[in-house]
Amino acid sequence: MEEQLNLMENYCSKDNSSDRGLSDNDHKSVVPFYAENNGKIIFKGGKPTTIEMYDGVVIFGEDSDYTTTIGGTNKYQGMSNVKVKLMKDGINLGVFKGFKRTYKCYLGW
Repeated sequence: MEEQLNLMENYCSKDNSSDRGLSDNDHKSVVPFYAENNGKIIFKGGKPTTIEMYDGVVIFGEDSDYTTTIGGTNKYQGMSNVKVKLMKDGINLGVFKGFKRTYKCYLGW
């Protein structure tokens, strides 16, 4: 299964449990995107996908799961087309093995 996220420009991950009539935040420990088994998620070029994180886990997996390019067997492709905005304290930056990450800090969000 291959999922192409070239139309998504903004994604928001935050506690909306009260809006849904729940008493507990049911996604405080989940990632904003996940490919099962042999699935792939491809972030295509154009306008970057911006993920606004209020809670949850930003990255999960191994370095071989992620690539900045498109093509190949990596689960998450085109990561150079993704921007993550940390909107609140306490966000888990990730659980990863050997993952090379680039952090750029922008003030004034």
